[in-house]
Amino acid sequence: MTAPAFPTVADVTASNGYGWTPKPKSARAILAERFREIAWVIPDILPEGTYLLAAKPKVGKSWFALQLCVAVVSGQVIFGKIAAVGAALYLALEDNDRRIQRRLAKQIDGLLLDPACLDRLHFETQWRRGDEGAADLAVWIEQHPDCRLVVIDTLERIRPPRGSSGAIYAEDYAAIKPFKDLSDRFGVTVLIVHHTRKGDSDDPLEQVSGTLGLTGSADGVLVLAKPRGEARGELHLIGRDIEQEGAFVVEFDADRCQWSMVGEAHQVADTEQQQAVMDCIRDLGPIQPKGIAEEIERNAVTVRRFLQKLRRSGRIVKTPAGYILNDERDERDEQDERHERDEQADP
Repeated sequence: MTAPAFPTVADVTASNGYGWTPKPKSARAILAERFREIAWVIPDILPEGTYLLAAKPKVGKSWFALQLCVAVVSGQVIFGKIAAVGAALYLALEDNDRRIQRRLAKQIDGLLLDPACLDRLHFETQWRRGDEGAADLAVWIEQHPDCRLVVIDTLERIRPPRGSSGAIYAEDYAAIKPFKDLSDRFGVTVLIVHHTRKGDSDDPLEQVSGTLGLTGSADGVLVLAKPRGEARGELHLIGRDIEQEGAFVVEFDADRCQWSMVGEAHQVADTEQQQAVMDCIRDLGPIQPKGIAEEIERNAVTVRRFLQKLRRSGRIVKTPAGYILNDERDERDEQDERHERDEQADP
């Protein structure tokens, strides 16, 4: 029996359909290459590439995406960072022109959108899906070389219909790939708005609705988590080029329809817990650590850690009876001094 023949280089070139042959590079060659710097739409937050913005319905993710666009076309500060200036395209595929107009008016009234920059911000409410949609975007970007950001709202309105094969992971991966290829080609940022799943998870990636094919194909994920009816939430940043991954506390101003960054989640949490300790000492001091832990429902180890920080900063003082605020000690010292003076003056 004749052994099967291995494919020749010509066979591979003909079969792959692209007219190229694999050319692996050595580690030395890669290290010797010079690459341009990564372009950031929002420094340290959103670089070039294709990213998912996932959140539950009606928590303000469309306002978040629009605010990013407004920052880009006007070069304004957003989340403490100066946005890169350029054109932006917002595919509002679940909206109409009337709703877009209302949202733009809010941004202008809130002093976020400079009317002089209106010509750099573009909208469309209908777009072709999948590869055809990506090809249409390529044409638009070529016609607008200053484009920095494309928002697709939402994924379900741009992805091809699901097939009958049941290969859900492959379909999810393929849904993102045309836009990933597009962002790589032009060095722009494509932000695709999506939903989170119903259940909760400690891993932000697992909160994204769908299979890991979505998050695996994208360059990164922004997960916006905010309890309904509350102003504050958390923004989780995860990405291949995002060095400062983590969770950040963000706040939504419902009157102005604007998001703002409060700070890193762990720092904000520490600040809030320290404030709880301070409030407890103010209301009940002098008080011992055990009493503080019981009052604010925190474990004793955590409370002692915050007490040490507050003592080092000079905001609280330890007395034999327990902890008091520093200004209380000053007040009591003054009272004692007045009492001593009164006793000395009394014959």
